[in-house]
Amino acid sequence: MTVPRVCHITTAHPPTDTRIFRRECVSLARCGYEVILLARHKEEQTIEGVHCVPLPRQSQGRLARILFDTRAAAKVAHDLRADLYHFHDPELLPAMRWLARKTSAPVVWDVHEYYYASIAFNNSFRVRPLSRFAASCFSYLELNSCRKRFQGIVAVSDTMAERYQIDGVVARVVGNYPDIERIPAPDLGKRAKKPLLVSIGAQYGPKGALQCADAFVELRGTLDCDMAFWGTFHPPELADQLRARTAPRTSSDRSAIVQGPIPWPILMCDLLPQAWIGFVLFENDNLNYRLGLPNRFFELWATGVPVIATAGTEVARITTEVGGGITVPNNHPKTLAAAVTDLFRHPPSYIHQMGLRGRKAIETRYNWQTTFLNLLDLYTHLGVPAPIRHNSDYPTRLFHP
Repeated sequence: MTVPRVCHITTAHPPTDTRIFRRECVSLARCGYEVILLARHKEEQTIEGVHCVPLPRQSQGRLARILFDTRAAAKVAHDLRADLYHFHDPELLPAMRWLARKTSAPVVWDVHEYYYASIAFNNSFRVRPLSRFAASCFSYLELNSCRKRFQGIVAVSDTMAERYQIDGVVARVVGNYPDIERIPAPDLGKRAKKPLLVSIGAQYGPKGALQCADAFVELRGTLDCDMAFWGTFHPPELADQLRARTAPRTSSDRSAIVQGPIPWPILMCDLLPQAWIGFVLFENDNLNYRLGLPNRFFELWATGVPVIATAGTEVARITTEVGGGITVPNNHPKTLAAAVTDLFRHPPSYIHQMGLRGRKAIETRYNWQTTFLNLLDLYTHLGVPAPIRHNSDYPTRLFHP
């Protein structure tokens, strides 16, 4: 039996991206596929069963990457003669349309975000009307490509998948859910003695990092607590801004912990088990943020940490449904500080039970072992089934061979 070859392509993400490499590619390799990852590697090598191939061009500027690297990636992908192509970046859409015309293999578009909404909201072209026009053009190109060129869509949520299914496109939901087999059950004995508030993952202004810092400063006068920012900071100067905002004002004050990037095993197994409450905040006038379901949300729950989420977002809806935290009407620092204060009017067991409900939701629904089955189902639907068949104990056998 010939082993099916699948090729994942990214020109924008790092080669060890959590979703692309760690979850999808490694999991597919463990199912018996020959997996090639075409990305911005330094050298050709095989890592955890995934054959990593460097892009022939690796431009530093975004414009050069879009103009030249994407076409070079498509040509290399075509020469690899894969049985299925799976790409991850909106900048690759034109090049993947070309690839779809040149090959009989199915091409799959992995939609990580609502990109058209981000183009308009972020004013990517610096002129608001032009950015809105560009967003409309991108939306048309994307949906037209899905209908006429691509054979399947991978979306990160049900709401996102519905956007494509309306047009008759085959779509499957593969969420940004953690690998529950790699995360130990919450141990309340590891919780920090002093309440620890955390913000993890990619730290941006629109994701409430500065508001969290200001809320922590508000809290220091009334609640003996600590605050940690663990992740990557965009722009890098944001880390210094967070340190400056939380700098001690009195001899008894403590500044926030600002550290990153943190290796995933250390974050999940050593640091997050100490946390009491995690913030998952967004500016919900951005559709991409309002409907997004980020890694950090589920990673907090996986370690038994309840969340404070911005109302009106998909994160807030699920939080309320599960009972794994609370929601706030806005991200104003005084609002955040008041929410934390209200939580600590209850005994610690009240907060811990919220976190345990979040962990239960991860164990039963929002985990990689479950959602990965949808990716296998899509590949099978497109005529590229997994070489290894699994029975009812499939998730455990897949991730712990």
